[in-house]
Amino acid sequence: MELHSSFSSSSSSSSPPAMSPESCCVKVAVNVRPLIGDELAQGCRECVSFSPVTPQVQMGTHSFTFDHVYGSKGSPSSL
Repeated sequence: MELHSSFSSSSSSSSPPAMSPESCCVKVAVNVRPLIGDELAQGCRECVSFSPVTPQVQMGTHSFTFDHVYGSKGSPSSL
């Protein structure tokens, strides 16, 4: 199998079109699910908290910021 590649350099002085931040950035969301029956029966407690005002999740002393946070009371279809 032979692979060929070509590269052409253009001396054009025009710049590539500017992209808006919305068109080139990755958006990250987190969905905090509720505990299931087995977890509740074992005495598990939720270890993640979040603010309905800011897209942040707290785990102990650590805080993580996302573009969107969906709470444990919502349904996956609301995403």
